[in-house]
Amino acid sequence: MEIQDDDLHRCAVLLMVFSVMPRIADRTQIQKLAYIVNECGWHTINDYKFFARGPYSQWIDFQLDTWTDEGIVDEKEESILVGTDNEIGFWCYSLTDKGKSLAKSVLDSINKPKLVDKTLQHLFKLSKYTEQELEIVSSILYISGEKDLDLEGIVERIRRFRPDYREDEIRKHLEILERKIDNMNS
Repeated sequence: MEIQDDDLHRCAVLLMVFSVMPRIADRTQIQKLAYIVNECGWHTINDYKFFARGPYSQWIDFQLDTWTDEGIVDEKEESILVGTDNEIGFWCYSLTDKGKSLAKSVLDSINKPKLVDKTLQHLFKLSKYTEQELEIVSSILYISGEKDLDLEGIVERIRRFRPDYREDEIRKHLEILERKIDNMNS
C-alpha cells in the first residue's frame, strides 16, 4: 500500500496507536488515543467533531475500514460473559503482519524522530487508561481548545454530555493536564 505525502503524518498517528497497543478493544479507544496524540504535537487529523463520547474523526473510521479491507488491520468480533448468562460483544483491532510492515515503513520515513519518540512514550502511558478516562481526557482537550472556558465551564460542558461521569474524575484529569502543560511551559 502506498500512502500519499499529505496522509503520511495522519497515518503515522494512527499506526503509532497500534504500535503501542497491539490489540485494541474498540474503535472508541482508537479514536481517543489518536485524538490525544494528534493534539500533542502532530495537528494533522483535522476533521474532529465532538460527540457524546468525545472527539470523533470520520477520517479515522474511513481509514480503519480501508485498512481492514486491505488486510492491514484485523477486525475481530469478540465477546465477554457478564454475570452468568449475559454476553457482551465488541470488536477488537490489531495490525496484521502487513500492517506491522506498513507501520515500520511509515514511522521510518517520518523526519521527526523526537516527536515520534515523544508520541510513543505518551501513548505507552495512555495505554494504561480506561476507555472512560480516555474519553474524559480527550473531551477536556477538545473543549478547552474550542472556547475560552474556565475550568468550571469545561467540567460543566462535559457533564452536560455525559452526566454519568463523576465530577471528581473530570477534575482529577483536568489537574493532571494542567500540571503537564505547566511543566511543558517552564
